[in-house]
Amino acid sequence: MGKKVVVIMAAVTALCLQQKAIGADTYDIDAEIGRVRKELASIVAEKRQVREKAQKDYQEHSIYLKSIQQRFKTIRNGIDSLENLEVTEKLRNDSLAGAIHSEIAKQRQYELLQDSFRKRLVQLCEEFAAQAGRMPPITTGSAVNGLAFLGSELKTKNVDNVEGIQRLFQVVNDLEELTGSIQIASGPSPVPELRGTVYRLRIGTLFEAAVDAQGKNYALWNGGDSTDSGPWTAGSDNVTGTRILNAVNIREGKSLPALVELPFSNIKVYRE
Repeated sequence: MGKKVVVIMAAVTALCLQQKAIGADTYDIDAEIGRVRKELASIVAEKRQVREKAQKDYQEHSIYLKSIQQRFKTIRNGIDSLENLEVTEKLRNDSLAGAIHSEIAKQRQYELLQDSFRKRLVQLCEEFAAQAGRMPPITTGSAVNGLAFLGSELKTKNVDNVEGIQRLFQVVNDLEELTGSIQIASGPSPVPELRGTVYRLRIGTLFEAAVDAQGKNYALWNGGDSTDSGPWTAGSDNVTGTRILNAVNIREGKSLPALVELPFSNIKVYRE
């Protein structure tokens, strides 16, 4: 654009010289100068507009560049955040997997302990059933059957260990209460030698006898260790039968209280 101004000025100078040569009266120099000035002003204005547009474009480009850089930074931060989140999630998953494996191991250990405890309960049922079988028959039948049924349910896992131990304790408590109690019952005879309905007398877990209503025929329980002679010994005499029947009547309140001699010497005590 500077070269264009120089050319115009040169043209004006040449024109002025030409007009001097031709004559000042034939050409209006002032009008030509005014035209040139207008053209120069237009050129200057155009130059200013170009400079302003270039400066505006530069500013817009700078703003756009800063925006792009900010967007890139935001995207980079987002990518870093996702990577950190992925690492955190992986660590969380690893921790969760470890916790799950730990709980599975604990559950397995608990199940093994429960199975071991269940087997011990079954063993205790068998041991207590064996001990109950050495007690007076009038009371042990239900206990032995109950213990056998409980052991069967424990083996098949129809009851849990908590219920199993509660029921076992109940049976054991019932058996312990027998040691300090006296029981009278009437019903079928435990031996064929006694026919019809008989009275049965139990004292603790050491003595049991059965006697007929006449006080003559009777049967004595031989105690827990009676494998050789059998559980019962039958007899028939008025003295022993009457004593047993008197003890029954006193216990039921049919006779006045009195000391009664009973045949305890027949008992064979079981020893571990």
